[in-house]
Amino acid sequence: KEGNYNGQIKQAQVHINKLNQEIEKCETLEAKASLAKNRMEACQKARDTIEAIHEEAAIKVKNDIQNRINEVYSHFLRKGYMAKLNEDYTLQIVKEFGETEKTVAMSQGERQITSLAFIGALVDTAREQWEKGKTRFFRGGIYPIVMDSPFGTLDPDHRRRIAQGIPSLSQQVVVLVSDSQWEGDVQKHLSTKIGAEYVLVNYSPKSP
Repeated sequence: KEGNYNGQIKQAQVHINKLNQEIEKCETLEAKASLAKNRMEACQKARDTIEAIHEEAAIKVKNDIQNRINEVYSHFLRKGYMAKLNEDYTLQIVKEFGETEKTVAMSQGERQITSLAFIGALVDTAREQWEKGKTRFFRGGIYPIVMDSPFGTLDPDHRRRIAQGIPSLSQQVVVLVSDSQWEGDVQKHLSTKIGAEYVLVNYSPKSP
């Protein structure tokens, strides 16, 4: 009988050892699951924080661009229009009528000025950020502005305003103009700002 008891004890001990091993495995899996859960929660918190910072930075940049557009607008246009950036960064031009704002219809020259103000604002905002220093979300940069015949559709007053304001839009502005566009107020306001000047000559197959 004693031998039978010893055999049963040994079998029970083997069973206990197996159960202990299974418990250890479960505890290990539970620890790994807990670690994975903690890591996942940490990643989610980091993601939420980054998204919040990015959203705040985007709002600030959008507001800076809109303010800069309106600064440029006040110099270029004479009608008291105001530029508004929508959520998708489309540009809407409005004018105040009492306590309300209404979208205004613009001439071809005014649309050209609107595009110039928007591009100038982007370049100026990028330059300011570059001078402040790079960040993870907005590094900025120094960018030139290249304009082909920007004065062609403008009346004399708007032409003068654009000529006065162009040098302030970027550290480098390249302007392609014909002789007729260059003469007068354009030459008067830009001639002292020129760093280099070139003449483009068109040679066609029929040219002598």
